[in-house]
Amino acid sequence: MEKISTKLIGYNDCPNELGIYSSMILLKFPDFMLKENGGYYHSKNSCAVDPCLVDEILYLWSHEIHTMGCCCGHGKIEGSITVWREEDASKMIYLGYEYSNIETNEMLKGLIFKAKSIHRGVK
Repeated sequence: MEKISTKLIGYNDCPNELGIYSSMILLKFPDFMLKENGGYYHSKNSCAVDPCLVDEILYLWSHEIHTMGCCCGHGKIEGSITVWREEDASKMIYLGYEYSNIETNEMLKGLIFKAKSIHRGVK
């Protein structure tokens, strides 16, 4: 399994509290995620990501995995990454990801995975 980069990108700015969005980092979507290229997104071209997960999301995008949402957990809950479709879930499994324990609705079942990046506040 490939190791995820541990570059320090704003780790100290990631709060130990849920619901704080001011420290998130804006990432431009890669072309494959845009609707005109077969992706999901048609009305926006970027998303905000917790600083703890930036490297991991970029890693997944380098494997052309469509991510739909993510949260590092902020030291309070399990960090998670949601993918778009079963094809992306298969890639996550291939890369060694495990399904998340987060309860969800039937539509997202099998599409939410445990983040490998750990929020700095988690001990």
